[in-house]
Amino acid sequence: TSFDKGDSFINSKVNMRGSLRVNDFTYVRQDGDLLLFAASNKGLLVSRDIGSSWFPFSDIEKKIDGAYLYNFTSNLQNPKNLFVALEKDGKGYVYRSDDAFFTVEKIFEDKEKVLALEMRDQELYMGMSDGRLLSYNINKKTFKLEASSEEPIERLLLDDNQSVYVSD
Repeated sequence: TSFDKGDSFINSKVNMRGSLRVNDFTYVRQDGDLLLFAASNKGLLVSRDIGSSWFPFSDIEKKIDGAYLYNFTSNLQNPKNLFVALEKDGKGYVYRSDDAFFTVEKIFEDKEKVLALEMRDQELYMGMSDGRLLSYNINKKTFKLEASSEEPIERLLLDDNQSVYVSD
């Protein structure tokens, strides 16, 4: 963690045993507090002290507890509207939360993993382990196959010109 724009770094305290791989970070402001979240191979981690210490965290119903979390994205029009791609019990999922992961709603389940998420306007794009690029309209709650590749889609980038970049 760096508190000086990357000039120096300190080790964060992680309150978890075993090997940990952090795949992504996001944050949300909740009642004036800054909550940092980390997507990891051991589930969701939270920091309430700007990254000095991290603790395991799960939704109230434990729907995402113990899952392998790949990455996050948020709706720029509503920053509290967070999405997370994860793997649990051998399946790929996307969950949505409007309250800093206290509750989550499953919006997608598939036999393939969801490796990448990005959002533009009301469209959530999903890069799949089987090479599919899917989009989900969060208002209409409809899915669309945008493209297919022979390789897994591990990274997505959406730019302001309506372009979609994928990396496999």
